[in-house]
Amino acid sequence: MEQVSDVEIPLDPDVFLRTLVREPATSLESVIGLEEASGYVSLVGQAVGTQIDEMYIARGDAGCRVAVHLVPDVDVETGSGREYFGDRAVAP
Repeated sequence: MEQVSDVEIPLDPDVFLRTLVREPATSLESVIGLEEASGYVSLVGQAVGTQIDEMYIARGDAGCRVAVHLVPDVDVETGSGREYFGDRAVAP
């Protein structure tokens, strides 16, 4: 008989997380209805998004601001701050 620790379970982390979100949403939908379940899932998504914003964009620093340059110009390269996305994830 195999030990539980030796059993290989082919569980992809991405699929697991999707299932973890889908199953409660499906259960909520069957209990309280589609509209209310959608609202709940939306609130959860918004809360998670806010946490991600705080962790990765502002990192909790007071006075932090995000500038998005739609058209690159010379000021972009000489501006102070840090780029968190793209090729340059380092301070200039």
